[in-house]
Amino acid sequence: MLAMMLGLFALASCSDDGTTPPPPEKPDVNVSIDNLSRTELTFTVSSQTGSDYAYAILPKGAFYTTAEAVFRHGEFAMMSQGTATINNLDFEGGKEYTLFVATRKINPYVYSELYTKEISTNLPYTEMMTLEKVGLTSITYHVEVPEGKEMKHIIVKKDDYEAIKNILAMYGEVSHATYVETFGHKISESGTFTIDKYGETAYSDGIHIHSGTTYLAIAGITDENGKIAEENCQTIEFDTRHAGECPYDFNISVETTSISALANIVPDAGIDKYRAIVLTREDMDYIGTEGEASIRSAIIGPWASTDNEYSGPAEITATGLRPDTEYVLGIVGFDANLNEKVKLAYFTTGSPTSPVPTMTMEMVEHTSPAPWRNAAVNLKAQHAVSITGGFFLKHQVDDLLAKGSNLTSIVQNNGQPCSAEEVQQALSPEGLILQVDGLTPETEMMFAMVAVNEEYVSATEYITFTTAALPQFGGDVRANMPGKYIASTTDATGATVTFPVTIATGANDATTETYSKQNRLVCLGFGPADTFPYTSPEALGGTDADLNYGPKWFIEFTDNGPIVPTTAYGKDDLDWNMGIFDGKTAYMWAYGKRTTSDRETDSASMAFEVEVSDDGNTITVKSATNSFGNAIYYPTMAAATSTWSTDELLFRCYSEIVLTRQPDNSARAFSGKFAMPRAYTVDLSRPKEKSARQIMCERLSK
Repeated sequence: MLAMMLGLFALASCSDDGTTPPPPEKPDVNVSIDNLSRTELTFTVSSQTGSDYAYAILPKGAFYTTAEAVFRHGEFAMMSQGTATINNLDFEGGKEYTLFVATRKINPYVYSELYTKEISTNLPYTEMMTLEKVGLTSITYHVEVPEGKEMKHIIVKKDDYEAIKNILAMYGEVSHATYVETFGHKISESGTFTIDKYGETAYSDGIHIHSGTTYLAIAGITDENGKIAEENCQTIEFDTRHAGECPYDFNISVETTSISALANIVPDAGIDKYRAIVLTREDMDYIGTEGEASIRSAIIGPWASTDNEYSGPAEITATGLRPDTEYVLGIVGFDANLNEKVKLAYFTTGSPTSPVPTMTMEMVEHTSPAPWRNAAVNLKAQHAVSITGGFFLKHQVDDLLAKGSNLTSIVQNNGQPCSAEEVQQALSPEGLILQVDGLTPETEMMFAMVAVNEEYVSATEYITFTTAALPQFGGDVRANMPGKYIASTTDATGATVTFPVTIATGANDATTETYSKQNRLVCLGFGPADTFPYTSPEALGGTDADLNYGPKWFIEFTDNGPIVPTTAYGKDDLDWNMGIFDGKTAYMWAYGKRTTSDRETDSASMAFEVEVSDDGNTITVKSATNSFGNAIYYPTMAAATSTWSTDELLFRCYSEIVLTRQPDNSARAFSGKFAMPRAYTVDLSRPKEKSARQIMCERLSK
């Protein structure tokens, strides 16, 4: 009876006014397109009454008919203060799409009307380079070449570019323009290019495409010399698509000895394949400083190689490990949808049990004794399977030690490994003789070696020594050479160019002492004197006056005769300069042409032979040729910032330089000859001889 009464009451309550309650009001949905390119769409969703939003992008022709369907199948998220901005990269150039957007109220769900908009990525190419499609492990881009021009283009991982830039910073600035100029592919017509997992530079260096990684797409217009100016270069920075998180895992166990590890890997059934590597914890942590993407890239490695790719359960044996060292087994797994699973398993190798290697070292005589430029050491070792090391500049080692490096790492990273035969010789009672040539006189050296046993336990030993003073070469020819000369050469038209040159033992006492140790005379003057006037160290002033005065160049006396060295001859860097002119630092360079063509070539590490007449009054600086004998070079004064190339040619000789002694300084004016020591060593503690040479030079220069 009570239930019937309640039911009647409820029925009566719903029909008191004879009307049905209105449906809830739908939230509004507003969409604005902020940016559209051939691969990317940015749009903003707003709603005054909606709480969250959903969107979907489908190829033209596919569709959703309700807002509920978009929330069920598309991407959805909450709005912040009634608005949200979405950036989507699910586009490919030259295609048609439909954008679907909806909003809704919550509790209860009330959906907006369905917003739709046709999207076309068939946009014109307005830039040098345009991205066409960016996938997980593939990139497609278009390069638009202006009519009558040539371009170069390249894709590079951003971390790789930055690393190369930092490594080469000491030699010169690396920019996007110089990178694409060096490594880019040359084209003369517009085109679309795709790199699917693997590509190559113009020099066949590998380009590997991995998911969720930042890349640079660079293109530039080349000029008639093949150079690319910064203003003619375009760079696009972008990320490849991020892979989804693989829901499956691995079961891993690792057994170790002191020098090896056996990893047992059992993947879940949903993992189709995986890649794995073993690195030291130190190496993996260093890679990780560039971000998670770099760790994945290192584990995956080159796509073209499957040496580290597995499927199903696998046993991976790692050999050549170091005792008492922490390692990482890195794994990247892929499911059928190319979602990725990254897993790192850490383990430590056991302690060593083999005898520790030992070494003894003794300085011995070189087979061609010249203690200012060569040395030899007898090395004896025990319990070693490999030996690495060599001769090092002691001050360079000291600098690295002061910065926190240890001697073992320095020697292993910079030394040369002994061959198997050399190791066996070092283990013999006679020992192994190791020799070195090309040392610098009066220089403190270190001979250091690292011996390693079968368990990779190492021992490091070293000895230090100082090379002898350089013997003085040149004899009477060198002694009679200082004086005033007129130099003669030709320019590009074949016309004769002359300029004054004074040959001296030095520009002051300090440089005289330095040049004497180097077996050099200094030549003051190069190029027309009105264009390149001589400035002495005293006139120049400053702490670097002895380095930057000029113009200057050198005649160096060797046991094979006199030469004119270029600035980097026998060196790895620009060892000295000819002077500074209009803010440009000038260097002695070798510039010339190929013998088989008009192609020009240059070098900062050559030397020109010098020929002196019997009476000492004519000196000829001869041409030089390269090791292939297919180019002829002449001395040139060039502005430069590295040994790689010149920035500007200040004065170039197109023929041999002939220096003719002036009559008032003729060799006939000498009443005697300089007495030059011929022994291998010279007592440099006696300054009188140097002062006498300087006085005579000053007299001859007046």
